[in-house]
Order: sequence, then C-alpha cells, then structure tokens
Amino acid sequence: MPNDNYYKFGGSLEYEHPTYIIRKADFELYEGLRHGEFCYVLNPRQMGKSSLRVHIIKKLTEQGIKCASIDMTRIGSHVTQNEWYGGIIYELLKSLNLLKKVNLTNWWQGQDLLSPVQRLTALIEDILLTKITQNIVIFIDEIDSILKIAFRDDFFAFIRACYNQRVDNPAYNRLTFCVLGVAAPSDLIADKNRTPFNLGRAIKLSGFQMSEIKPLALGLVGKVSNPRIMMTEILEWTGGQPFLTQKLCHLVVNSVEPIPKGRETEWIDVFIDKQLIKNWESQDEPEHLKTIQDYLLIDKDNSDSLLRLYKQIIQGEQVIPKDSPKQINLCLSGLVIKKNGKLSVANRIYGFIFNLKWVEQELANLRPYGLALKAWLASQGKDELRLLRGQALQAALVWSADKNLSLEDYQFLNASQALERRESHKTIILKKQTKDMSGELLLAVKRREFQVQYQPIIFLSTSRIVGFEALVRWQHPERGWISPAKFIPMAEEIGLILPIGKWVLQEACHQLKVWQTIFPYQSEITISVNISGQQFWQANVVQQISQIIHSTNLSATSLKLEIKEIIMTVDFESAIDQIKQIKTLGVQVEIDNFGTGYSSLNYLQSCPIDTLKIDRSFVSKLSADNHGSAEVVRGILERAHQLGISVIAEGVETVEQMTQLKALGCEYGQGFLFSQPVSSKVAEKLLAKTV
Repeated sequence: MPNDNYYKFGGSLEYEHPTYIIRKADFELYEGLRHGEFCYVLNPRQMGKSSLRVHIIKKLTEQGIKCASIDMTRIGSHVTQNEWYGGIIYELLKSLNLLKKVNLTNWWQGQDLLSPVQRLTALIEDILLTKITQNIVIFIDEIDSILKIAFRDDFFAFIRACYNQRVDNPAYNRLTFCVLGVAAPSDLIADKNRTPFNLGRAIKLSGFQMSEIKPLALGLVGKVSNPRIMMTEILEWTGGQPFLTQKLCHLVVNSVEPIPKGRETEWIDVFIDKQLIKNWESQDEPEHLKTIQDYLLIDKDNSDSLLRLYKQIIQGEQVIPKDSPKQINLCLSGLVIKKNGKLSVANRIYGFIFNLKWVEQELANLRPYGLALKAWLASQGKDELRLLRGQALQAALVWSADKNLSLEDYQFLNASQALERRESHKTIILKKQTKDMSGELLLAVKRREFQVQYQPIIFLSTSRIVGFEALVRWQHPERGWISPAKFIPMAEEIGLILPIGKWVLQEACHQLKVWQTIFPYQSEITISVNISGQQFWQANVVQQISQIIHSTNLSATSLKLEIKEIIMTVDFESAIDQIKQIKTLGVQVEIDNFGTGYSSLNYLQSCPIDTLKIDRSFVSKLSADNHGSAEVVRGILERAHQLGISVIAEGVETVEQMTQLKALGCEYGQGFLFSQPVSSKVAEKLLAKTV
C-alpha cells in the first residue's frame, strides 16, 4: 500500500514520480520539440506545466538533445535592461554547463558596443551554436512574471527572429524554444505596431482523463474497496484539475473516516463539502482557490467584465468561445474551460465555491460607490447625502457605461444625476446672486451703507459693562439688513474686506473716544474690533492701526483687536511675530473662537495675547446634565489664568449658562442674555445706566 505522502500537489513533480500522469500534451510537446518546432504551453496556474517541463527535458536529454531551462522569476523584474539580459545569459550558460568554459565577465564587457538583445544574439551564434553540436531546446518558464517589463517586446521579438533566421542561417535549425506561463500569445508582444508573436505550436494542457489516472488509483488501494469507482467520483468533482485531484486523493487516503462499500458517491459528496468547500479560505493550503480568486479580482479595471462574463456562464447562458481578450483572460484563471462548443465552469468544486452569491458580492464590492449605495438603500432612498456628486458621479457613470447593472444601481445613479442637476441649477442662481452682491458691495462701500453695532461685554461678578465688541452690519436700501455671514466672505473674496475693516476700526475707535468723553468715569471701557486674516497679514497693519489711534486720540490700551484662532494655524511662528509687532503700539490682542482652530492649550504659553474668547459652541452646551462641556471650559479657564490671560465667554444666552460660568471662575461674558448688538445711541444709554 502506498504511503500517506504518495500524492503530491503544489510544486513540480520530479521525474518518474509515481503520480505523474502522462497526458496528450506530453506526446505533443515531446514530438514538437524533438522535431524543432517552437512550442508554447500557455495555461492556467497549477495545471502541471512545470512538471511537464521536467519530464520532457528528461526525455529529450535521453535522446541527446541539450536542454536549458530558465525560470524568469529568478531574474527579477525590478532590474535594469542590462541586468535582465545579463541574468538570462547567466542562466543559459549555467543550465547548459558552459559557465566554466566561458568567462562571462570578460565576454560581456567585450560586447560593450552591442545592445542587450544583440548580446543575447551573439551568445546564441558565437557560443551556443558553436560549442554545442547537438540540437538545443531552451525552456522559458513563468513568462507571465515579465509581462509588465517595458522591454519584454524585444525579448519575444528576439525569439521570433531566431525562428526566422532558419532561412538565412541553417545552424538555427538546431535551436528551438518552449515558452510556458499564464498568458495568451497576444500578451507576449504588446506593441501593436510590431509583428505579433504568431509562430509555433500551442500545447494544450487538459485535466486528467479517466483513461489516464491509473497511477492515482493505485494510491487508493487498501483505503477504499474499489479505487476505480472512487477515482471516478473524484474526477466528477475535480474535472481532472491536477492540483485539486492530487489534493483530494491525498485527503481521502489520510481520512480517518470509514468509507462504506457501495456508498462512495454519498461519502465523497459529504467529505468534499466538509474538507474543501465549507470555510474554504481556511482550508486552501497550499493556496489554489485563492489563486483563482486573486487572478479575477487583482486588476480592478478588468475584474468587473470578467465577473459579469462568468456570471452569464453560471446562469446557464450559452457563451460561445470566440477567443476575445475577455474570454481568454477568464480561461487563464482556470475557472472556466471550453467544452462542447461553449464556455463552462471547469469543475463542480469551483461551481460550489465561486457561485452566483459570490459573484454578486464581488461585483458589489467592485462598485466605486458600493458603500454609498448600501447606505442610500438603507435609508429607503431618502438620504441625499449618500448620493454621488461631481467627479465621484462622473467616475461612476464612466465605470457603469458598459455594465449590465441592477435596478438598484440605475435608481441610485439616476437619483444622483437628478440631484446634481438641481444643485447645478442652484449654483447658477447662487453665482448670479454672488455676482450681483459683489457689485452691490462695491456700491455699499461708496454709499456708506455699513453701520457699526455694539454688543456689551459684561463683568460677570458685578454685571457691569466693561467694554463692547464692534460688529459691522449692512443695511441694503432694498433688501434691508444683510447678515455678515453672507457679505463678509464675499468681501474677503473680492478684496473689499480691507477698506471695510479699516473703516470699522476707525469708526469704533472714534465712538469709544466719544463715550469716554461723555462718561469720564468710564475711561476703562474698551472696544474690541475683529480684524480679518487679510488685514492681519498686511505688511503695513501696524502703521494703519497706529494712524487710527492717533487720529481718534484714543488711548491704545482701550483698543482690543480680535483675531480668529484659525489664523494661528496658517503659520504659527509668523503669527506670533505679527502679534508682537501689533502689541508694540500698546493695544491688547484677543483670540476669538477659541477651541475651534489650533485646538491646543499648549500654544498659549508662547502666544503673547491678553484675552481669549471661549467659542459659543462650548458655552451653548453648558447645562446641569452636560458635565463634559463644563470640564472643557474649566480646563480652558485654568490654563488661561495660569498664564495671566483673561477669558470672555461668548454666546451666553441663559441664566444657567451664566451661573455655571461664574462658578467655573470665568470673568467676562457676552451674549443675548445681556444684550443683542445695538446702535451707538442705544449702547450709550446702556452705559448711562451702568454709571
């Protein structure tokens, strides 16, 4: 009885291995090469190409034919052209036992004026055909590993040229080649302007036939009562695929389960389901099924068309072999074969594993919008945020152009296109409104349609007004008050923020000086003015501020300039330098919207500011039930106070918020709880009440 390791799957079978199966391809390849024909064995992986090569080399050698074998993966693909051809020449000399007869280094350097392919030609003519008097067969294995090398066309053109040289140089009749790999002849020379690789004899490696598998049946003797019946059942499942057949035989021989006589069919069905099909990913060792899956899925550009062709086949459509690139590619995966005038799944095991559910799942995974589609369907088509827009939509439409998509796909893409049309229409209207507004902004500056309003800043412990923030407002003659959220970004975009900002600063400083004159006992009142990023980064900003302070006769210490925290993220070091320059005037600097930009308390230590304003988003969440926000505010206050920085909480709208802020130790507050932004006259009345 054969031992438990009688069968071999994965790797080449050595010569005369007991389970080597002699197939029709053995006779065809041997006879073809023996008679000097160029042959190629281009088949899916794990069909026994390497084992075939080993056995044919042995048989040819016994007939006095010199054989060389080059495994192209040994040379590598990340090499220069010289290194690559040098590797081929080295492998040839080594395989033909000529390395001791030829000083490769000296020979290579002596061919310095020749191109790499000419050096290979020189090797053939000056060394191989000269030093070897017998016929020569060169086996080129694993050619698929070189298909992405840029200069591979020259190599295969060289092989074709060797065949053509037979007319001019009879010595070439002693040389032939055998090319092996996972490729199609059309893959070998990619340049369509060159003559295709259209010579030689194709050797087809088919699966094992019942008439051929006697050596495999011998391994089952002693394990099963009728090895031939068991082999029939095994081939019924594997379709004779060499790797699967050897592996299944090995599993049967090593099974501890008894095999009931006369019930081989039922037993093998259950056995295969348990040993190969269920949880196949964890049992696919050495890898075979994953190799097929990877071949289909690794090239995302072609995966969709291959899967859809395969889906047609497993759904029973008659797919007639036409040797189209898509069909050839699918056949090279090993998943399908040509049988009875149509493409069919190669065997039952493949059919169970790579079934319709698997295909549809992989097709879904390939969609560039798969996750968005799934979420949109989950919302019953109501969540427009999941729909595609812009480049994502265009990419999806290009991808789907030649696909047979599901109804859900079409609904999703149609809904995305409809949304984009609506949004495009809105954009056109918005652009027109923006254009109109930009023109109106220019007029507003000339017509002085802007006003400055003032919102009080309160000392929380006494509820007294200690300052105001100056806020610009636009009163349009026809549309009334326009929100700063609409016109400030537009002013920044068209460059009007500089004159507007300068005017607001001038107006606010003048107004504060007026109040200080009216209320001499309120001389400590300050005015806070926002300056935009464009204003802040002006080269002459310090000069502008100085001029305004002197022209209004305002004390510099009464002016607080607010800069948004986001400005600090542009260039922190430069921002610090700019702040220091501004502070040389004696003005104070505040950080507005603190917590929304740089998001770090650590930078405050090196930032020469006087005050920071806690962003309203933190203040609005202050409540008895929200301890998280209170802790954030507490952390800001503690760090600021450690550094001698005062803190204003903006957006205070409820008594509860004010109470919590006071309990946390916040000094100042600003918000609708105290007052909305008001005109200068109303602000003056508020000040009068404070006195």
